[in-house]
Amino acid sequence: AGLMDSITARHTRSRGCAGLVMAREEYQDAFESYLKARKRARTDHLWLAVLCGYSRNLMGKLHDEMAMIASRVRNFLWQVPRGYYKTTLLSEIDTIQDTLNDPECRTLIIHSDASKARGILQKIRADLESENLQFLFPDIVPTDQERRRDFTWNDDSIEVKRKKHYAEGSVDAKGWEQDLAGLHYDKVKCEDIVTKETSKPPQGRQKVKDFHSLISPILNKPIGIVWWIGNRWFLYDLYGEMMDGKVLNPDGFKY
Repeated sequence: AGLMDSITARHTRSRGCAGLVMAREEYQDAFESYLKARKRARTDHLWLAVLCGYSRNLMGKLHDEMAMIASRVRNFLWQVPRGYYKTTLLSEIDTIQDTLNDPECRTLIIHSDASKARGILQKIRADLESENLQFLFPDIVPTDQERRRDFTWNDDSIEVKRKKHYAEGSVDAKGWEQDLAGLHYDKVKCEDIVTKETSKPPQGRQKVKDFHSLISPILNKPIGIVWWIGNRWFLYDLYGEMMDGKVLNPDGFKY
């Protein structure tokens, strides 16, 4: 409505009643462009990344392939070299896109270091607070006033505009040793769970395996999925056993 008022006022000031026709045509063009931008943000990972200010980081063929795979896979083990922005694309941009496509979606970002999980959520918050996403998705992203008054919006959990009330936020951030009992998510992203400290000592590897067994119960069946995002540290670490088929995904298949 505000866009239409602005366009109409500009045309009628100079052309009177004849300007109304021109205003209507310009408004229609602008509105169609607006709808196309909303659709592209929901379907194109890399274009959404550009909207969020990551244009310099996500322009290579690797990221094209990652974005294509991300739109198609369920349970998946991501191993991408350090420094190639896998957290940016997979845990930040993909989570935002899931939320824009389905505001009822609940995502958990879980990290071996709780402060780093919160750091990922802080970046997601900042992107959702940006002018671009506020403008394109006012029906999903709460305004600053709405966030202060009606929505959870902090370092541990954020909530967008959704129809139902849930115990979980739209996106939650936790450390891997925090209690997960009673929580249920549509998507769980396990970031850097395998570390140098947990990969070599047998007790450390067992602890990570025990954690893996806690993920399936918190997934909303049958749609819930889990992504493991990280790098190898040892031949017999959890990621190695996933690749060998010794540890299966929640659907009972090899990652």
